[in-house]
Amino acid sequence: MPGVQLDIYYVTIIHSPAIFRRTIMSRRPMTWTAVHLALASAATWFLLESGALSSALLFSFH
Repeated sequence: MPGVQLDIYYVTIIHSPAIFRRTIMSRRPMTWTAVHLALASAATWFLLESGALSSALLFSFH
């Protein structure tokens, strides 16, 4: 399941923020933004697919 790999990757980033920040954020701020957008997109897709978030609720926040 794709969500499991994403969760493991995300936890790895959380547990080593200094390494992640030093390698990506310092030289490539757009990469940092892209990572956040990818995580947000994947999380939204997972919540919609699992039924934890309805599309009507999502669009009400838009």
